[in-house]
Amino acid sequence: MSAVAPEGEQPHEAEPHAEEEELEDVSDLDSDEDDDAAEAALLEKLNQLEKKKLEVQAVAVSEVDKKKASDYKWGTYLMIAPFGPALMALLTIFWGGITLNSFPTTCVSDLKTFVAGAIGISYIFLFFLSFVYVGPKPYKSFRPLKLGYGAIAFVSVGVFAYGTMEWTKAAACLDTAPQLYVVSSACIVMFWGSAGLIALYALKDKLHARHALADEKRRKLQEAVAAKVARDEANKAKKAAKKQALEGEREKEKGADAKATERAAFYGESTDDES
Repeated sequence: MSAVAPEGEQPHEAEPHAEEEELEDVSDLDSDEDDDAAEAALLEKLNQLEKKKLEVQAVAVSEVDKKKASDYKWGTYLMIAPFGPALMALLTIFWGGITLNSFPTTCVSDLKTFVAGAIGISYIFLFFLSFVYVGPKPYKSFRPLKLGYGAIAFVSVGVFAYGTMEWTKAAACLDTAPQLYVVSSACIVMFWGSAGLIALYALKDKLHARHALADEKRRKLQEAVAAKVARDEANKAKKAAKKQALEGEREKEKGADAKATERAAFYGESTDDES
């Protein structure tokens, strides 16, 4: 015969349904946690892509700034600075031409050839400078200007080195050709003074570039150290988050085990009572 439940007691058939609902709730929580983890991973990837994009943009802006600084520097050196030597070239042409054509040039040294060479190189320099500003074809880079000025400077050093050697032997020319001696002296002083000034500016620019390079290396090193520290901190934070998540999972598992144990104990007692 089947046992009849005593009055006042409800049958225990609804308990399995409650267990199924609880399992469904746990599965829903697990799926929500998986969705949150996937969303967090996607956000992290998006943040990394945005960071890389910003880094690329920063590098591009840095390259543009460097090019602007380089253009400003070489534009100043190659287009504005030559106005001083151009003035000296005009003085050499004017004063030297008058001296060679209007005053005696008899001298124990070959100062006449030197002054003629100085006039010739001055004409070449002025012609090239005029090409820079009003030339028939615009230049697209500073390379042609560097080559042109370099060639003119090389020839000028040769001409004025020869003139300086002749000038050191021309003390007697003060009696036979004083105007030629004075013009030669002025040309030599102007040229070597300008060359010394250019050398000082070049040395200053070299030292400035070296200091800038050292500062850039120091800045990159500091950024690398800061990035490493940030990565280490991020890794520590991730490890701590994972550890905390694992501890949470363990706590949940312990709670689930405890509930299962209680449920098993409860069902066991109910079965004993029914029997």
